[in-house]
Amino acid sequence: MYRCLIFDLDGTIVDSLPGITKSVNYALESCGLPRHQDDQSLSWFVGPPLREGFEGLTKTDDALLIDKLILAYRQSYRDVALESRLYPGIAELLVDVSGAKTLALATSKMTSTAERILRHHKLDHLFGVIVGSDPDGALSSKEESIGRVVDSIGGAGSDYLFIGDRGADVIGARKNGVDSVGVLYGYGTAREIEDARPRFVAKTVADLRGILLAM
Repeated sequence: MYRCLIFDLDGTIVDSLPGITKSVNYALESCGLPRHQDDQSLSWFVGPPLREGFEGLTKTDDALLIDKLILAYRQSYRDVALESRLYPGIAELLVDVSGAKTLALATSKMTSTAERILRHHKLDHLFGVIVGSDPDGALSSKEESIGRVVDSIGGAGSDYLFIGDRGADVIGARKNGVDSVGVLYGYGTAREIEDARPRFVAKTVADLRGILLAM
């Protein structure tokens, strides 16, 4: 039914919240702002582009401040990116589906960082195309990154299935004519996924395995 599976990274393949919260607080302190005390509540920060995340966190549209926060965040995250943890069972699933489908990655992370994380977990060889954001923040939306994957591999949107954990992931896929699986084990809420109306919903990695291996 689908010849290519496009995966999100954070909240879908890896749990990256600990490293992200460290880097968010490093950036805030570097710019003279107070730390965010409740790290778990930063789960909403995972997934959207950094600029959008820091604008929401600081409640400011001061472009210069946001640029400084992003720079400090990336300086920190280079050191902690590899602290991400694979969701149990996801590595085995990726290996199993790669035999029958082309795999691609579409993420809001910088491409180089996403490549490092996949390489660290010995999964990089499974992905034919990896698309992330550019250092200057260009190509940061999920709609854009999914579109770049489709343009790179070719074919129609109906040839692709996107797997992600946020409502914006599902919406970005739909805008490219791509069906999606909304996973509930990541950072998005069940309501968020439900409202975005994915083609499939997977509560667990085991559910995701059942959906993908049935295709």
